[in-house]
Amino acid sequence: MGSVRVIRAAPDLHLLRDPRILMNLLAHERRQRAEILENDCSQPDITLVMHNELAHWMLQVCELEACEEGVFTLAMTYVRWYLSLVPVCRSKLRLLGCICLLIASKMRNERPLSVSTLEHYTGYTVSTHLITEWEPLIISRLRWDLAIIIPHDFIDHMLERVIVSAEMRLSVRINTAAYLTFCSIEFPLFKYAPSILAAVCIGKSMCDMGLILTRAGDVNTYLSSVAETSVEEFMACKTEIESTLCSYVVGDPTS
Repeated sequence: MGSVRVIRAAPDLHLLRDPRILMNLLAHERRQRAEILENDCSQPDITLVMHNELAHWMLQVCELEACEEGVFTLAMTYVRWYLSLVPVCRSKLRLLGCICLLIASKMRNERPLSVSTLEHYTGYTVSTHLITEWEPLIISRLRWDLAIIIPHDFIDHMLERVIVSAEMRLSVRINTAAYLTFCSIEFPLFKYAPSILAAVCIGKSMCDMGLILTRAGDVNTYLSSVAETSVEEFMACKTEIESTLCSYVVGDPTS
């Protein structure tokens, strides 16, 4: 039996241009962020290096399996949310990553990752039995609230409000998604709301391409207003992203 081809609907411009949709996304984001950040569980057994190693491994799995946009970011959001709730020993970190990838692929991928595939990518150090046994436990700790808002949810809505030519919009979108993938790896950037990360990465992509706003004035000021945040927080996020990018350029990805 041949593979089934999935044809996705084109973006609905009426929805993307409806201010109520973006307003509801921002309101839903604020509620979720309050719930996720209200806990601050200490993780003495897990270092930042371990966290980054897990993130790079999860990204590699997503790339090898050609996962759809947002699967990796959603999976990392689950990881960080769970780590804010439950102490996790280092020996269970890869298991947590597997399960979060599995759940995220069920939420956002055309075809969910299989448990056997994830077992294979761990070098069979995490068993199918463990993944299937722990999946409902982790979902229950996340209170079954799996439809988490991520930065990618804002890209198209914000691009509709940024005055760039239609032919350049795809390039801006591709660059923005690449920056957001990088942001998903870096644990310290999790403190910024998805809308702020999306707005900053759109602004940086436009800057990289030499694009300017024709009517709305300064791009940073305009995008911070679209994300309903202060210019100060917007610029703080932008500075931290650029600083972290520079650390990769000079060969220190764990800083």
